[in-house]
Amino acid sequence: MSPDSTVLWTQTKNGSGNGDDYVYAITIDRSTSGASNPSAVNIYVTGSTATSNGDDCTTIKITNSGTISWTATYNGSANSTDIGRDIIVDASGNVYVTGECTNTGAGKDMLTIKYNSSGTQQWTATLNKINFDEAGNAMCFDGSGNIIVGGYKSASSTNKDAMTVKYTTSGTRSWDASYAGTSNLHDWANDVTVNGDDVYITGKTTSSTSAGNYLTVKYNSSGTQQWAATYDGAPRDEDESFSIVYSASNIYITGKSKGTTSSVTTYDYATIKYNTSGTAQWTVRYNGASNGDDIAGKIIVDFKGDLIVTGTSVDATSGTDYYTICYNTSGTSQWALRYANPSYNGSDYATGIASDVYGNIYVTGTSAYSSTYNKFCTVKYTDNTRSHLKIKH
Repeated sequence: MSPDSTVLWTQTKNGSGNGDDYVYAITIDRSTSGASNPSAVNIYVTGSTATSNGDDCTTIKITNSGTISWTATYNGSANSTDIGRDIIVDASGNVYVTGECTNTGAGKDMLTIKYNSSGTQQWTATLNKINFDEAGNAMCFDGSGNIIVGGYKSASSTNKDAMTVKYTTSGTRSWDASYAGTSNLHDWANDVTVNGDDVYITGKTTSSTSAGNYLTVKYNSSGTQQWAATYDGAPRDEDESFSIVYSASNIYITGKSKGTTSSVTTYDYATIKYNTSGTAQWTVRYNGASNGDDIAGKIIVDFKGDLIVTGTSVDATSGTDYYTICYNTSGTSQWALRYANPSYNGSDYATGIASDVYGNIYVTGTSAYSSTYNKFCTVKYTDNTRSHLKIKH
């Protein structure tokens, strides 16, 4: 399909340090107000901006017309690297961010922040197990409104375990659970989703015989592991899942996989459907025409029940671009769209995606605006009929 494309709006943010600014996640209001008034839907992004204190965790609320409502920043006590990696919003407009912060004498800590609807910080929760590095990579609400965070903890000075944490809305930690692979090397969670109060994480596990496999784990509401599933695209090569979503009694994950033979040296999108028992139902892959690196970063389910996957894909002409694919629940591709920054032919990396009840899709990431700096870049796609898709930037 060849979509008709027009430009709607662009919003960028340049930190006070005039350095590299990155966005890692996007979401929209959970409030139902947008069902009768599309202009009431707000967009939220989080990431990091360069300042005189190093990189600060930065969270921004943007109106549907592209105007910034507020910006909130968090700076750890070490004045070093602080990053927001995921963001969620509850029905009252409260905003939750997870990521990492650097505090004096403690390495990197897992960071979780709550803001109210005006962008005022309500609480922060940091987690440091053994004074090495911890981080939150993803978060979601469970069926009871608690906050679930997935990431990693240091098991030693050299090894990491996948870690999942449950917080109440007041910031109290209910439980944390860790996963260590068979070789006790590096394991981590990149994303998390729920079915009621059951929790699913996905990420990467490494072993003495593999540079990395997809990892998916199910926990019950008390944090007890129910099952773990792995995927190896090619023996001894590297695979990593970055995103997970639950829909209609199935779990869908996506990420990067180095082909199906050990001779393949570039990554493909690899998307997998599991049932709730952890059995794979299908796997679909995307390899771009340039045979370069194609790395899927996020997957969501839209209002029609289709799967939307976004990430980055190498094109021979435009370089590294946003690339978004729609699959039905059988794994058949419905459409695909590529976005390349029209003002500079550099690298564009899609890192987050959200959709609303009208079928609009919002893709966010980092776009090169010159050879020396990047900016946040959020793109809006609109789709009223599934047969006529427009890109808005």
